[in-house]
Amino acid sequence: LREICKAIGIDEYFEKILGFPISKIENIRNLLKNETNQRNAILVGDSRNDLEAASANQIYFVPYFLELNKYDNYEKIRSRQWLLKNL
Repeated sequence: LREICKAIGIDEYFEKILGFPISKIENIRNLLKNETNQRNAILVGDSRNDLEAASANQIYFVPYFLELNKYDNYEKIRSRQWLLKNL
């Protein structure tokens, strides 16, 4: 995940980039350990795994649905400006 973010030029916008092999549930749990106000945490995600990670950690979940299939190619998605504008 870190390599993907670096390749499309968005890694500098994240304090931490977490992913495999540690599960989403565990990554979220570890992040929340350092937070004083966990009730304000929000997970923006695009998958059932994201929803499950938010639910398991008792935080809010905001679904984000990116309709990749409506684009003829992925060049727009690879564009840092497009990605940041559409997050």
